[in-house]
Amino acid sequence: MGLVNEVVEPDQLLPRVRAMAEYIVANTDPYAVQITKRTAVDGLDVGQGQALLLEALYSEMLKNRHGGHESAMFGYSERFRKNNDT
Repeated sequence: MGLVNEVVEPDQLLPRVRAMAEYIVANTDPYAVQITKRTAVDGLDVGQGQALLLEALYSEMLKNRHGGHESAMFGYSERFRKNNDT
């Protein structure tokens, strides 16, 4: 599911979060960020089956927006890690 992308020392947490947030802002479609956040938030208030349906719906919305291709938001953590390895 990708809930944990990396582990950092406590004193490096805030700088790393800021770097990741800056990367997301610079390299992704704002609509994709909104839909991804909406998927996570809406999924908290429903059962697993309904959450999976919401995920599929929102995924289709992003594909339609991007000409049938996955949004730039998906997979950003892999690209971020490759570009920002320390």
